[in-house]
Amino acid sequence: MQRVRMGRVAGAVAAVCLVGGVANGDALAAIVDRSLQDAMSSEVSLANQQELRGDQIRVNLGLIGVFAVLELPYSGGSLPPQPHACRYDASAETKKCQLAASYASTRNAAGAMSIDWRSRTGAAQSQFDRATTDTAIVRSALVTTKGDSAASRVDTRAYRSTRQFSGTSSASEARILNGADTTFKTYDWHDRNRTVRQEHVVIYSNVTLPNNRSRQPFPTNGIVFYEFSGITTGDAPNAPLHFNYIVNFDGTRYPDLRLNGKSYTLDLITGIATLMKAD
Repeated sequence: MQRVRMGRVAGAVAAVCLVGGVANGDALAAIVDRSLQDAMSSEVSLANQQELRGDQIRVNLGLIGVFAVLELPYSGGSLPPQPHACRYDASAETKKCQLAASYASTRNAAGAMSIDWRSRTGAAQSQFDRATTDTAIVRSALVTTKGDSAASRVDTRAYRSTRQFSGTSSASEARILNGADTTFKTYDWHDRNRTVRQEHVVIYSNVTLPNNRSRQPFPTNGIVFYEFSGITTGDAPNAPLHFNYIVNFDGTRYPDLRLNGKSYTLDLITGIATLMKAD
């Protein structure tokens, strides 16, 4: 089975059906020009070495759902678990797939995915058709476990996602993404009587993705909302942690970002956010 990076599971599961084999090899949008991708990679590398000013912070774009938005139209890259044993259920008007993957010798994953395709008139389709499919609804659930005997630690993660893509036909000028991803993580140290519990929620609201991404690489409208909650109990207790991000896309590389009520300008390529100065 193919190894994948767990850091991209949230946001990657839907990509495989929309960019990979489930959609019969048809990407839902044009692949961004290679020179633009290379420029992005180069800038991210430089940004990771950059010393931040006092009014700047570094934002994990993958964690808060931005990478999931920017990378979905592209083929290639880090792949999610590959669906297998897919079958179309005519009575339910949905395609059902099983997910399974091995990330390393100690980590395994299992889950399921369903995909509903609809034409412009709302008629159910048994497979994706680039010319006529106008809506795709992807629901997925994945549970992973990892045991580390040396540290007596067990790592469990449960991921659920529901996403709706509107305007997926080749005739559409843009797609609109709505949906939510939720990840629950639990880390148990049996030798230390310590438990860490985390909840990550990403909500996509009317995120508009131009089909010609080589000319317009950034979402022109919509919001990504990310919320984190976490607590540690046992031998190292702490107070509950909580914070949230809101990214307001506006078609530029530098949309507004709100972090716990503070206003920043976010660089969608480097992940560096700069605090807005009061007027």
